[in-house]
Amino acid sequence: MKTKIFAFFLLIFSISCGITSASHVHVYLNNTFSAEYYYFCGIDTIIVHKPSIAVSTINWDAPIGPDIFGADSVIITLANTGVWNFSSDDVFKNVYIYIISSGPYEPDCMVNDTSICTSTFSLTLNAQNDAPGPSGHAATYEWRRNGIIIGTNRIIIITTPGTYSVTVTNACGVVTYTKNITQANPNAPHLGSDQTFCLGSNSVLDPGSTNVASYQWSTGATTPTITVNTPGDYWVSLTDNNGCSGRDTIHVTVLVSTDEPICYVEFDTLTWKNNTNWTTNLPGNADSVHIYKEVSLNVWNRIGSVPKTVSHFLDMTSAPQTQSYSYKIAIVDTCGNESNLSPYHTTITLLSAYDQGTNTYGFNWSAYYGLIVNDYFLYGINASNQVTQIASVPGNVYMYNYINPNLSYIKYFVGFQAPSCNAKTNVIVKSNWVQSILTSVQEVSIIPFSVFPNPATDELNVNIEMVDFQIEISNIFGQVLLTEHNTKVLNVSNLSQGAYIISITANNIKTNKMFIKR
Repeated sequence: MKTKIFAFFLLIFSISCGITSASHVHVYLNNTFSAEYYYFCGIDTIIVHKPSIAVSTINWDAPIGPDIFGADSVIITLANTGVWNFSSDDVFKNVYIYIISSGPYEPDCMVNDTSICTSTFSLTLNAQNDAPGPSGHAATYEWRRNGIIIGTNRIIIITTPGTYSVTVTNACGVVTYTKNITQANPNAPHLGSDQTFCLGSNSVLDPGSTNVASYQWSTGATTPTITVNTPGDYWVSLTDNNGCSGRDTIHVTVLVSTDEPICYVEFDTLTWKNNTNWTTNLPGNADSVHIYKEVSLNVWNRIGSVPKTVSHFLDMTSAPQTQSYSYKIAIVDTCGNESNLSPYHTTITLLSAYDQGTNTYGFNWSAYYGLIVNDYFLYGINASNQVTQIASVPGNVYMYNYINPNLSYIKYFVGFQAPSCNAKTNVIVKSNWVQSILTSVQEVSIIPFSVFPNPATDELNVNIEMVDFQIEISNIFGQVLLTEHNTKVLNVSNLSQGAYIISITANNIKTNKMFIKR
């Protein structure tokens, strides 16, 4: 809606100087150097008088025509209104004098009511009416919103809907213009935050808008909502019943279980079983790790599963002393999806033979597959479990003849330096241990004993006929948690639930068994 209120006034001064039916006004300039501004409505003649302090070298510089020198006053009509420059030895200034014939006109911004189409907006309103002359002097302004004064500048910026009015005043009158500004589309499309969901699932995208006339999705759909099951950026553009349009975009991520490689597989010296190791830096959506073993050519069976917080797995069914094994892993995500199997790793199996005639210990081993091996190293272990490197051979050589072997070594193994794999660094990947036949010290698993109950809760009983023996209980990480001597009833109540290794050593013979604590 628009409202116009007009009020006009006319300043008329009449004097008797032999001239009749004329309107004129006198203007007396002040004694400052400041510019002066004068606007008159419908005046025929304006008589402008010099400042009172100006007495010499007086000059009037007219906007049209020649300068006027020495005059105490000048006569201004419609033909020569504009910017006059007055100067003297005492003062000089610019004088802006205009004769106008009409009141304020309606600003363009107030002609029609306005409907804003965005959920938030910033609208500039310009009341214009700043001419003639320099901006800001031809008229004054008063802005109101819903009847409350909000500003007196010619231009304002509004950010909320409402009824706005501006009162414009000039020399010929006062006019008020009013318009309504509404918000046509406060419910712009909003698809929400970026989404993440599991592979195999889907998500419904809903812009949540009302008063909608049409929808256009990036997929080509024109329905109010769409269902998506693939990753990517999706947008919706809609037009409401007021003709306003809006658009919003959302990024959709589909969680896919990511393949992760095995770091290495090696011989575990505590359990004498194969230990598969992988990275400690699994993807954020990982839940667990499945471990697979090749049971026949290209046939892989799952042999275990561990939480993602565990970074290795002991194959308690393996026999590293007699054969090599190949392993793969798969990552299971929080959605239950399993990744592809990793590349396989195959363990080293070490065999040895001694030739008495030449006093030579011969070692042969199978190649490790899954990593590039630059060099293999042969190690000897003495009775104090000190490990010494004996020799090294290139990574494409799988044998070594140890001439005149050191009789202090009771066991041997081969290994190689594994590449760094996140937290797993400086690791020598080991083959199985082989027992030296040149010493009387034996370390084979022949001590007959059993444990019960298994699983155990508070006590673990050891059934053994020996009198003098040493017992150790270790976790699967090789940490020794309990040691006893000649004790057949063990208190395991303080152990956490899980799998443990019990080792019995007697007469230089060591035997390992596993039990479960529940």
